[in-house]
Amino acid sequence: MTKVAFSGEEQSLAIIWQWYEDIQAALNGYQREILNALFQGKSVNEPFLFMTKENVLDYFAKQKTELENFQNASKLRHWLAHGRYWTPKLGRSYNLNTIFDIAEQLLNELQINS
Repeated sequence: MTKVAFSGEEQSLAIIWQWYEDIQAALNGYQREILNALFQGKSVNEPFLFMTKENVLDYFAKQKTELENFQNASKLRHWLAHGRYWTPKLGRSYNLNTIFDIAEQLLNELQINS
């Protein structure tokens, strides 16, 4: 069987999914490091100094929620490109403004400057 090269569109989607998985793994790792440092009495960054375990989990839950919102919005992009044959199950309605807001909230929550 001959291998077919990916289209630019498929490569872009693969890059987005890889970025999502990398960010998800980084958040999980950072959360573990913060919790371990707090429990062992080690020094932590200033925002975490007086946090309890619940505060840390809430802090990261907000970031993970924004990341999931972005992932769900990327499903819309996939459906627009390939979805003539099925009805999308997106969970909410999207338009250009909501997609922009989701991306902006994610960047702000992860403190990424564009």
